[in-house]
Amino acid sequence: MAPGTISTRVMVNSDTHEHSLDGSTMPQVDVLLHTGDLTNFGEVESLRESVQMLGTIEAELKLVIAGNHDFSLDASPRVENMSDEEYAKYHEAALEIMIGPSAKEAGITYLQEGTYTFTLSNGATFRVYTSPYTAGSGGWAFPYEPLEDRFSDAKRTDRTSIATNSILSGVDIVMTHGPPHSILDQVDG
Repeated sequence: MAPGTISTRVMVNSDTHEHSLDGSTMPQVDVLLHTGDLTNFGEVESLRESVQMLGTIEAELKLVIAGNHDFSLDASPRVENMSDEEYAKYHEAALEIMIGPSAKEAGITYLQEGTYTFTLSNGATFRVYTSPYTAGSGGWAFPYEPLEDRFSDAKRTDRTSIATNSILSGVDIVMTHGPPHSILDQVDG
């Protein structure tokens, strides 16, 4: 190992879609990253069960972002037959599950779009950029248009920058639900 480096074990999960992971069969890691789609449709009870499932995995730090299937975690109403007021309460209930006592007990840190710095007990420090947004529409949560650049302030002729929390220099881990531009990112609609 090079001087100044600290061995840190990281597990990346995504798209568990309400499936159970048996934490007792998982390797022990320092950091667990879950990059979205805990649920099929963002139901509050499904989020609760997902938090319990992630609680069975041993990791000092568990970072979680939403994905396009986690509707209730998107502040923009995307549920039919629900008024804006009803949806606001639904969204608040979902957020409470992800940041409230159950999530804390499970060791989960739920992150909205932005840049964060963490330090582990082994001394490892790293910066993480997170975003639940995914190119496409079709009624899913956290959408942006395919010709928009959600992640960078860079001026590109083929994209319109809509970055409100762009990826900063010095970021060690980029944690998004959607893939990078031109790498398996084609969507219909």
